[in-house]
Amino acid sequence: MLYKQSEIREAVRDVRAGHGGHTGGSPTGHAFISDTTAMEAIRHIEEVPLVNLDTGEKIHYPERWIKLFDSLAEWARGDFVKKGLLQRRYSGEDYRSTCADLSISPTTYFCNLQEIRNYSLAIACQLGVTRLI
Repeated sequence: MLYKQSEIREAVRDVRAGHGGHTGGSPTGHAFISDTTAMEAIRHIEEVPLVNLDTGEKIHYPERWIKLFDSLAEWARGDFVKKGLLQRRYSGEDYRSTCADLSISPTTYFCNLQEIRNYSLAIACQLGVTRLI
């Protein structure tokens, strides 16, 4: 998911911008909101349950994933190596280039990468987008 974060953010933005609403009522007794201002407010409050990426992949609870991305970036912000590795790794840069630019060994690179992955998994479990059992 970390590789797809820009696509997920864009898909959520698209849903938020173009998500339409129903007007009138229904025979089951559920009323639909016809007030456009109210619909706009509801559109920005409700969680987006699903987005489809351009690749056809469906992402459930994309806003939770965005929260994971933001939390991970905030966690890594104070650590030069983790911050640099996080930005470079998931933009597709080769580890050798990252190691050279950050002046770190491959061992340091992969140890920090494992910490990032572990922390991401912990956040994902806490947000309910994945489970261990």
